[in-house]
Amino acid sequence: MAKKQLTEFSIHCRCGAAAPIFKLKDSRFMAHCPDCGALVFFSNPALLERARHGKDICPHNPEPVACRSGWTTWCSKCRIRAFYYDEGKD
Repeated sequence: MAKKQLTEFSIHCRCGAAAPIFKLKDSRFMAHCPDCGALVFFSNPALLERARHGKDICPHNPEPVACRSGWTTWCSKCRIRAFYYDEGKD
């Protein structure tokens, strides 16, 4: 299998674009926004059901924390890590 394989799912990025979800090796997933470059990583395949029905894969809105080149969030309930570049707190 290639390093990443496109799935049929996508999520809504904070910038408003659709970010396609890719399956990585070791049963992990990532979404990459083609507009702003945001990255979302998760390993729970059950979260794909939320994406299938057009819902947010993480409804908890964790607080953004500054990191190199932008902001990151971590939801301990959904176990989702997100990186947003050159974007301030909302």
